Amino acid sequence: MKNNVIRVTALTILAAYGLAAHAQHTSVKASKTLVSVSPSVSRSLSGSFTMMQAVPAKALLINDVSSRTTAVGEHVTARLTNTVQLRNGTVLSRGTRLLGTVNSVTAASKGVNGTVTFTFDQAQLRDGSILPVKAMIVDVADAYQPDYSESDYLDASSPLPVYATVLRIPADKGLLGVESSLSKPDSGKVVCNGMNLYLAEGAQLKLALLAAPAKTR
Repeated sequence: MKNNVIRVTALTILAAYGLAAHAQHTSVKASKTLVSVSPSVSRSLSGSFTMMQAVPAKALLINDVSSRTTAVGEHVTARLTNTVQLRNGTVLSRGTRLLGTVNSVTAASKGVNGTVTFTFDQAQLRDGSILPVKAMIVDVADAYQPDYSESDYLDASSPLPVYATVLRIPADKGLLGVESSLSKPDSGKVVCNGMNLYLAEGAQLKLALLAAPAKTR
């Protein structure tokens, strides 16, 4: 009888362990299908930056960006559409310019999407002074056309994603997508499915905006 009890207890423990392992495996698999990163992992990946430090902002491109003609190293500028108060108290008024640089460009070809990666790392105030910032692109859309029913409008005040990594995969040819993460030094990669990417003046960028420490020489 004692041996039977021990055997039953061992089987019970093994069964429980198997169920726990199966549950853990299922959870990991499910999280991958969501293309997301848990908050705790996001914090470890993004170093000193977290989404809790960010505030939502919207900016419009001032110059055109194209995966066919834009070159690495070119400057890119966007203008804030709303006044933003960063978590450290700094106020960036409407019209503040975000200054950036193109990091990489991929021209579209057969089976290859057109992409442009750029970084906004400075805010130019109306008095001309420059402040360091950290900007992460969370969404993108062409210039808003109110008379066109299918034109997307990005809301400056809509909540930011919880996670520090964004992956918006464009489903159809010609649609735009975004790949960005607070763990990366750039602001994000904008993708056009199956075609060269072209963002004309006025293209909308929804951003997670943070204060950044001044760069040391």
